[in-house]
Amino acid sequence: MSEEKPVLENKREQPESVVIYERVLKGERWPKEYIGNQTSKGRSIEILGYVLKAKARVKSYEDAKKIFTKEFVKEYKLGRVIKPFYKPPELLPNEYDHILWLLWPDKIKGKHAMIIKVYGEVLSRVRRSFPRGYFTDASDGRYRAKVCIRHLCKKILHWSGDRIAMEFSHSNGIKTLAKYRLRIVLNYVYTSLSDMMYEVYPQFASKMNEYQALQDLRHLRKKERKLKMEISNAYATHPGKKAETDEKLNEDFAHAWEKDGVQYQAIADGNGSDEVLNPAAFVINEVQRFTDAYSEPNMEAEELKRMISGAIHCANRVLLAFKRANGEKYNASTFASFDMTALFGTDRLITAHVGDTRTYLFRSEKMHQLTKDQTEAQRLCDEGKIAKAQIFTHPDRDILTSALGFDNPDVEIREGVARPGDIFLLLTDGAHKVLSPDQIQDIVLSAGNCVDTCNGIIEGANLLGGPDNISVCVSYIPEESRSVEK
Repeated sequence: MSEEKPVLENKREQPESVVIYERVLKGERWPKEYIGNQTSKGRSIEILGYVLKAKARVKSYEDAKKIFTKEFVKEYKLGRVIKPFYKPPELLPNEYDHILWLLWPDKIKGKHAMIIKVYGEVLSRVRRSFPRGYFTDASDGRYRAKVCIRHLCKKILHWSGDRIAMEFSHSNGIKTLAKYRLRIVLNYVYTSLSDMMYEVYPQFASKMNEYQALQDLRHLRKKERKLKMEISNAYATHPGKKAETDEKLNEDFAHAWEKDGVQYQAIADGNGSDEVLNPAAFVINEVQRFTDAYSEPNMEAEELKRMISGAIHCANRVLLAFKRANGEKYNASTFASFDMTALFGTDRLITAHVGDTRTYLFRSEKMHQLTKDQTEAQRLCDEGKIAKAQIFTHPDRDILTSALGFDNPDVEIREGVARPGDIFLLLTDGAHKVLSPDQIQDIVLSAGNCVDTCNGIIEGANLLGGPDNISVCVSYIPEESRSVEK
C-alpha cells in the first residue's frame, strides 16, 4: 500500500520537503537521511525558498541579506538545511551570501571580487587576518596572491609600471607589503620579490632587474666612498618629465651664493608664472639682493637671523607690490614656497622655511626632516582631525596655508648646529612628493658628490613620471674639517 502524501491545512499543494519542514518547526524530527547531505540539496533549496519568500515575505536579495543571520537560521531551524552547501572562505561567519545565491543566482560574485572583498576587510581590520590556508590552497592560493598585489599597486597606491618595478627591486618592496598586510605572500606563495614580480607583473620584470643592478651599484659606491663627497655644494632644477613633454614653464628655482663667509642655498617652488614673472626666481633674487646689501663680516647668529628674516619679508612685500601693480595679470594664485640654509662660522646653521618646500639633514647616515609642510592637510593632522598617513592622500594636501605672495606669511627661521659629515638637502614637492623617504635617503647616501645627488634626485623623480617641476640644493660639510667655508 503506497504511503499517502501529506497535505497542508489550507489544502494548497506544497512540495513534500516544505510539508515535512513545517512539521519540524512544530517539534518533530527530520526523517533519517532526509536533509543535511549532498543528496538533499534540492530539498534544501525548496525549503529556503519557502522560508524566505513565503514565511519571511522577502522580495529582494538586499532584503534577504539584512535578515538572514545566525539568529534567523536558529529561529527557523535551518542549520541542517544549509549544511550541504559549501561556504567560501571569503565570507565572514555571519554572512550567508552563498545560501542566498541559490535563490538569486544573478547576484553571485566572481572569484576576483570575492578576493578583493577579503583583502579590503583585512586592511580595514574587519578581519584580523586572511582566512587560514588562504594563500596555501593548491588551486587558488597563487591566484589570490596575484589579485591582492595587483589591487594594492593599481587601486590603492596608484603606482605606474616604473614605480612598481622600482619599489619591488629592493627591500622597500618588503616594507610596502608588510605595511599593507601582504607580507604573508612572501612566506607562503613566493620565495622572493623577484619571484613575485615574474609571476604578478612579468611585463615589468626586466625593468626591475635594471633597478636592482642600479641599486647594487649604489651600494658598492657607498661602501667604497664612505660618503666622502668631493664637492661641498651643488644645486639643479628640471621642469619634470610631464612639463617637459607638454612644453610648459619650469616654475621652480634654485640658487647658491656666498657673502662675508656665509654660504647660502635657497630653493623655491612658484605658482602662477608667465613669461614676465616667475615668483620662485623673483623671491630668491630679492633675498640675495637684500643679503648682499646688508651683510657684514663676522655677524653673530642673532644678527644673521634678523637679516635673513628681513630679506624674506622684504622679498614678500616686493612680490605683493608687483602683483598689485599688475592686478589684471596676477592674483592670489601667484606665490612661492621657499626654503633656505645659511652655514657660517665653524659649526653654525640657520634655516628658513615657508610653504611646502622642504629641508632635510642627513647625519650619521640617518635622514631628518627639519621643516613641516604648511598645507591644509598638515594643519588638520596637527589638530588631530586626520592621521599622519592620511596627509598624502587628503584632497587638501596641496593647498598652502602660507607662502611668499600671501599677506603676512608664516616664515619659520631656526638656528642649529652643523657637524662634520652633515648633508643638507633642499627639495621642492616635485621631488619629495614623488620619491619616498627611503628612496631619497638611498640616492643621497649612495651618491659620490653633491652633483651626483642632484642628478640622482631628478633622475629618480622623472623615472616615476616627473609630474611636477623638480629642484634640488645640497651642501656637504667635509668630515676632515670642521670649517663650513669653501
